[in-house]
Amino acid sequence: MKIKEIKILSDKSFPSVSTILSDLKQFGISRADCLNYGIGQAFLNYLCSGLGIPAVDDVTNPNHEMPHVHEVKPATNKVDKHGFVPYSLTNKELPCHTEDYFNTKSSNIVLFYCVRPDKTGGETYLFHIDEIINKLETFEIAFLSKKKFPTPTGLTHILSYSKSEKQYHIRYSRIIINKIAAVEPERVTQEMIIILDKLDKLFSEHKTVLQLPQNSCIILDNTRVLHGRSSFDENSDRLLFRVKLNSTQLWIP
Repeated sequence: MKIKEIKILSDKSFPSVSTILSDLKQFGISRADCLNYGIGQAFLNYLCSGLGIPAVDDVTNPNHEMPHVHEVKPATNKVDKHGFVPYSLTNKELPCHTEDYFNTKSSNIVLFYCVRPDKTGGETYLFHIDEIINKLETFEIAFLSKKKFPTPTGLTHILSYSKSEKQYHIRYSRIIINKIAAVEPERVTQEMIIILDKLDKLFSEHKTVLQLPQNSCIILDNTRVLHGRSSFDENSDRLLFRVKLNSTQLWIP
């Protein structure tokens, strides 16, 4: 996966919002490495005020100074509005997924800012949907494009095709689908399981793995790039800030 990296040495060197959006449209991802925490937080606020409208509906572990920022770190007794314990609040491995699978509509931008990395684990997984479209059979793409996959709020399609952009978009979380299957098994058919198992295998085999350094920020098109992470020690002080944004400049799910 091609990732364009930007070095940010001061609050005077922020890339323009149009530049970031252009990178997201072209690559699906942008990365910025900030000199220090102060500059990083200024950059985070800059993104939240200019890149899109922050989504706050499921911020189960908010930062006290920035309530639209979700703190990704181990925490107990936290559940989202559907009663699920967010994997982001555990130290478990998190397979490749997109944000907001449980909502009727997904945010189209998600960004992660690394406050403290883990010393040995917590590596970030990244996967661009374009990397496997040609590895799927025509009938599998057609099946994944049908609005028949269960979510806590109804049904959705896993793949969508934009004729104007001539590219595919994805909405996916196997963890949530598995949780639904555990309580409503009739909603997840054997045909679904076979194709989703193939998707998961492709994600696992072709994902990009990187360790985000301290004060590094990645910005993702949440409709084209899936993300996840490796597990880490339960006593780790690893901390990422996550923000979800809704931009009218990108494809809207």
